[in-house]
Amino acid sequence: LPGVESAALTNMLPLSGSFDRSGIGAQDKPLDNPELAPYADRYTVTPDFFSAMRIPILRGRSFADAEVRDTAARVLLISDALARRIWPGEDALGKMIKIGGPQRPWWRVIGVVANVRHTGLDDAAAMQVYTPERQWWWAETAMTLVVRTKTDPASMVATVREAVRQVDPLQPISRAMTMAGVVSGSTAQRRLGLVLFVAFGRVALLLATAGV
Repeated sequence: LPGVESAALTNMLPLSGSFDRSGIGAQDKPLDNPELAPYADRYTVTPDFFSAMRIPILRGRSFADAEVRDTAARVLLISDALARRIWPGEDALGKMIKIGGPQRPWWRVIGVVANVRHTGLDDAAAMQVYTPERQWWWAETAMTLVVRTKTDPASMVATVREAVRQVDPLQPISRAMTMAGVVSGSTAQRRLGLVLFVAFGRVALLLATAGV
């Protein structure tokens, strides 16, 4: 749409209160006690999520189109905090990790991104993993559509609503709110863009003009 810089899907939105955390195991760093494995917030995203949310890629790259297909080899990005936790003083690119139990498949790290304060701006930065939406092993019950606009996001609400209806005329949009509302629900310390909550099941549509 004119006026839109980027758009993406994610299963979680930072500072929104959503929560999905899994244990992480590294192929080259086996643990005697798997219960001591670090835990990370699991984001299931489409490739433009990092540009839409202004999350810098510190090393490596985001997903290529060929890598987000169901049949492609599993690849992911991880946060800098997770890279430093598992591989201190080493390069995490190319490393293999598992998300969840030992029966799960291996994922190859192709990028390291800046840390995100998922639970609150006054909390320590948590660790994250970012997997392609179509490579995750089950369909998400809720997704958030993130849209970054070039102009006042409030002026784009009706246009984005119509774009959603063109994809699915029966798709309801449950509510609209500013990103400032999301932030204030956590710490009320920052003011960012605009959010529309759109039900794909229960899905949120986020129009953001500033990063988290």
